Amino acid sequence: MNLTDGDCELMKGRNGIVAGYNAQSVVSPLNPAIGNGMLITAADVVNNASDSAQLVPMLEMSEEMTGVRSHVTLADGGYHTAANLREG
Repeated sequence: MNLTDGDCELMKGRNGIVAGYNAQSVVSPLNPAIGNGMLITAADVVNNASDSAQLVPMLEMSEEMTGVRSHVTLADGGYHTAANLREG
């Protein structure tokens, strides 16, 4: 129990279980036509330790910011669910 931050959750960290948050971000090319440069187009911090429920909301946030839906998504295994494969 964290007495100073009631919103944080217990999560597995490098040094065991810690009280913390899960940061998410989406990086998109500045100019997709030539693949030149990258820009953070979505960012969020959640108190859910699992990444799997974060992919679709992050892609939607990025699309809202850029006005463009990504044709390709690259994400690590923490996002692997059937729903994410359908949506992403």
